[in-house]
Amino acid sequence: MSPAGRGARGTHGQITLTVVVQRKQPNLPRYLLVPTARLAGWHVTETIVVDVALDDNTIGRRTLKRWDARRWFVELPDRSCRRVGIDVGQRVTLTMRRASTEMPRELAELVQRDPQARIAWSALSESRRRMLQEEVRSGARPETRTRRARCGLRVEVLAQPGGAA
Repeated sequence: MSPAGRGARGTHGQITLTVVVQRKQPNLPRYLLVPTARLAGWHVTETIVVDVALDDNTIGRRTLKRWDARRWFVELPDRSCRRVGIDVGQRVTLTMRRASTEMPRELAELVQRDPQARIAWSALSESRRRMLQEEVRSGARPETRTRRARCGLRVEVLAQPGGAA
């Protein structure tokens, strides 16, 4: 297992705990609450991206956000809940590890080589940077990731030979 998978003592250690699936109202997403004390080894002070599994079913990258001084939460989209067969009130085993914060290659290359992209990137807040990285990362193909990086930084897409943008 990678360094991120070491015990919960390390800065990037894996955390496993039993939690209850919750929801405030039927029209809102389900969520899981994580006690702040369980995150002590991570030294979390702001929203971070985590890799999540529920009952050994991989959910993928999710954000871990502060709920209040004592708790943090992970939101669960309906699609993920249906896929693993869970609903409100169920106890599940939540396994989290800090996700890579490395910038997607297509976004990093754009910021490095394009002055307009570099200026746009530097003007973004940390939360906007994180959202753009996640949007770019979720693209299945390199072309999609490149297009998302350009759109996210509002860099003009010039027509390439052969019609591709």
